[in-house]
Amino acid sequence: MNSRATIIDLSAINEDEVEISINDKRLVCFIAYCPYDIQIGEIYDVEISLYFINDQKLEISLSNSSSGFERISNTFSYYINGHLQGNKIFSDGIEFEDDILYNYSLYDNKSILLKVDRVDIAFL
Repeated sequence: MNSRATIIDLSAINEDEVEISINDKRLVCFIAYCPYDIQIGEIYDVEISLYFINDQKLEISLSNSSSGFERISNTFSYYINGHLQGNKIFSDGIEFEDDILYNYSLYDNKSILLKVDRVDIAFL
């Protein structure tokens, strides 16, 4: 899913780590693709994608919470609370898309909690 993201911070330790803001919500992402230099405070067109180490067994369950995401420690992993529609999860005004979610149609049109191993970002 393409979005407009503001760069909040670039990691001094890990060159593949960037903190962004989309719709006033902050995410720490793994830079999967960036063909140019990026600057803190600037806005860029990006594509956000989900990465699963073992995509054969996702951690997914029904949720009582309607929206939100929580970073797991100081990693790229997140718990995402949101509404599943087809291959998309809508959470806090951000749309996350991954075709593997079609395999979980029993959760379609329901609030779910999904664990992702990494949120990737590609700068367009």
